[in-house]
Amino acid sequence: MVRRAIWVVRGVPGVGKSSLGRRIRRVMPNAAIIEVDKIRSMVSSSKWTDQKSHVLGLRQSASLAESFLHEGYYPVILIDTLAPSALCYLTQDLKLQPIIITLIARNDILLERVRQRQDGFKDEKIILQMNEELFRSERIEEEVVVDTSEYTADEVASKVLDIMRSRLSISMEQEIIKQRNKFPEDSELGDLERGSSLSNSRAEGTILLIRHAHPTFRSGNDYQVPPGSPLSPRGVEQARELAYSLKRLEVVKCFHSPFERARKTAQIIFGEKCPLEEDSAWSEIRSNERFREVLERVRNWLKLNIPIDGTTVAVVGHGASIKAAVEIVSPKSISEKDKDGNIIPQAGIWILSWKKGRLLSSRRYLI
Repeated sequence: MVRRAIWVVRGVPGVGKSSLGRRIRRVMPNAAIIEVDKIRSMVSSSKWTDQKSHVLGLRQSASLAESFLHEGYYPVILIDTLAPSALCYLTQDLKLQPIIITLIARNDILLERVRQRQDGFKDEKIILQMNEELFRSERIEEEVVVDTSEYTADEVASKVLDIMRSRLSISMEQEIIKQRNKFPEDSELGDLERGSSLSNSRAEGTILLIRHAHPTFRSGNDYQVPPGSPLSPRGVEQARELAYSLKRLEVVKCFHSPFERARKTAQIIFGEKCPLEEDSAWSEIRSNERFREVLERVRNWLKLNIPIDGTTVAVVGHGASIKAAVEIVSPKSISEKDKDGNIIPQAGIWILSWKKGRLLSSRRYLI
């Protein structure tokens, strides 16, 4: 499951969309910012008044957003005017439900900003009409509306990020609680246990399987031999975002692999929250190691460490060790397209939850 992975920022020219995008890019280096107007401008015959050009730009932007997500970039932020009718075109083409962030401003402020612009759309009559439409449009579920009239661009960015980070944190906590409150007999996920090579009648609790954040690839560093590559600046930011999103969860312990990229990811997320313990069971697959050997070491760890007291533990590992854990516990939850690759991107999470010895949840969760 992917939550909050796509943000759509909309509003009329002069409301501060592009300024917001530039500031988000500075503080969230793992984000991908797509300005739909720039996608439209790639077509030489594109015209602002041409409906076909608008729809084509939205569809191409939706496809690009999905591609960025597949490569592990998130959130992906699409920026455009997006009146209600255009928003429908975009959401139909997106596979995931986006979070809508609507920026508005008073008419006098808009006109003042538009008159100061050196380029871009400047038709004041149309801008005011579109702004009025956004003011009066029916609010969408979980839509974030920010009036930028009295805020600087930096203040708008800070306000939006605070709102979104708070929602991410609450969303993750609610997901864990929802799974814990299920009853085994009511679970629709029983089929996921079929083919499992692990059984524990006392299992009760949650394991967060977290893949390390983005590393720096340096010549001379063996990626598959500890300590391996350290985190890149982008990876540090990914880990910080995870720390914020997980801050409301009570995690009793975090295990991490001996590799520096996993150790540092764990330290940033959980260093002030719970005890950390290095465990080689979660190491990167070695160049001379077969996947069945990874399965064996992870299976041995699971036999000893699946929670039985309703608590939540975390693991920071690697693509191979996390895939091994899911294959052992819930092989049916791995899709066909993921069977030959990683099941989550760097800084992604896979949640495993048990109650009364039954697996209730096995799902991917991208912050």
